[in-house]
Amino acid sequence: MTDAVAVWREAALGVRSLVVFFPVCTGEETMSTEGLRKCCHCWVWFKPHPRNAYHQRFCVKPECQAASKRASQQKWCRKNPGYFHGDTHVKRVQAWRRKHPGYWRSKGPVEACGPPDALQDLLTAQGFDNQDVTNQSIIVLT
Repeated sequence: MTDAVAVWREAALGVRSLVVFFPVCTGEETMSTEGLRKCCHCWVWFKPHPRNAYHQRFCVKPECQAASKRASQQKWCRKNPGYFHGDTHVKRVQAWRRKHPGYWRSKGPVEACGPPDALQDLLTAQGFDNQDVTNQSIIVLT
């Protein structure tokens, strides 16, 4: 299937309009949009995930997911104006930062995991002795 062809057309009174010619479908190709949805960012048709179809508005492209996150955060900020604003919250955050001075510094790989858990025993590799196992120790039940 080839891409659609867009042509600008000059109409009466100097009004321009865009005319799009879609290719003719042949064989098993279908141009139906049933079950598809247009991405709110890139405007490309996509098939939403079956479990999220009722509210999925963006496709899976990384730039569209970033746009989805931005839109979601903007919506939340519009619904919650003034959240965490004011002197009370500023003082609370400043006090927390004084208590946790190294919180934002990156941790090394060992420090990120933390010390080993004292309640969990380390597993030691144990060998097995197959000399005690003989054919006589097998009991056949009939």
